[in-house]
Amino acid sequence: MNNAPTVANGIVYAGDSTGLLYAFSADGCGAPTCDPLWTGTAGAAIYASTAAVSHGVVYIGSYWDGKLNAFAADGCGAATCAPLWKGNAGTYVDSSPAVAGGRVYIGSGDAQLKVFDAAGCGQATCAPLWVGMVSGSQATIESPPMIANGVVYVGENNTQVFAFKADGCGRRMCNSIWSFITQDPIVNSSPVMVNGTLYVAGSNFGITPELYVFRIPGS
Repeated sequence: MNNAPTVANGIVYAGDSTGLLYAFSADGCGAPTCDPLWTGTAGAAIYASTAAVSHGVVYIGSYWDGKLNAFAADGCGAATCAPLWKGNAGTYVDSSPAVAGGRVYIGSGDAQLKVFDAAGCGQATCAPLWVGMVSGSQATIESPPMIANGVVYVGENNTQVFAFKADGCGRRMCNSIWSFITQDPIVNSSPVMVNGTLYVAGSNFGITPELYVFRIPGS
């Protein structure tokens, strides 16, 4: 497992490279080794994507098939559960999803931010509500998005940090409203906002890892 576990409402969620999402009781089972409460089938390997839980749904990305997978957080009443729905997130999804305002945000390997309705679309597979387009030379977006004050921030694996309006632009394809070019070749950490200050870590693939700090006007 390359992703971090997520704990919500007494359950621990973690994905693995065989394409399974495991749900365990956070209290354990009274034995040294515990079976999962239930297992979700994503259908493709789950690598760095860490689950996000919101309003009774757990969301996680799967790599090879480029999907956002949405499962019922309390399972389906059986040992193995299929997703409630899947989102077409592009290619090579390694980003962790973020949920805010009834939307799910996730980066993709085609250098785009994909945004879905958190409730799905009434179908087994859903298209994004809108797509965030990055400018300049492009690379995979592995950074977990972060939403604050109506803006979604995300890093790209090609020296850049981008910001988009969280509610989109009224079109299917939206350009960023702000960007910054770092000195580090890969930016895959999750941005953090505290008291109107945005913090983004550069990659340790660079010679000197750096922390970038931005004061965001109006935050």
